[in-house]
Amino acid sequence: MSNKIRTLLVDDEPLALDYLEGLLNSDADVSVVGRCKNGKEALRVLRDGMVDLVFMDVQMPVMSGLEVIAEIQAESMPMVVFATAYDEFACPAFELNAVDYLLKPIDPQRLTMALQRCRERFVSRVLMAEKNAVVGALNQLRSGNGWLDWSAESQSQA
Repeated sequence: MSNKIRTLLVDDEPLALDYLEGLLNSDADVSVVGRCKNGKEALRVLRDGMVDLVFMDVQMPVMSGLEVIAEIQAESMPMVVFATAYDEFACPAFELNAVDYLLKPIDPQRLTMALQRCRERFVSRVLMAEKNAVVGALNQLRSGNGWLDWSAESQSQA
């Protein structure tokens, strides 16, 4: 697993995308892997599951950021930080398990705080995935489907 947090930026304003990407490019832990200008594009990218974190605008044409996250919620869910000019959508954003909610124009110090929260969740996810892989391998070995057969029958033959 990569050490960098694979990040998608979603905003219908090109200048907002440029500004956020510029801020994130200075962070060694973050890799901006894509930019989307609307919710429909974001949905396609998010369904691929190759994103750890998404910075999502709320109000966009065709499909809002909240609608995108609500739709993808049941699938492979990345961490979400909403970045918007509207404070009235904060409660619905947190109901969708947002990590943070940033108001535009984004304050670099506030972004740093949001990224720290994301790093903590990212590390937890990586550790949980590694733990699950080890437990799965041990269970496979115990069931006799692995490299070693630790069943009672094989031990009695030894």
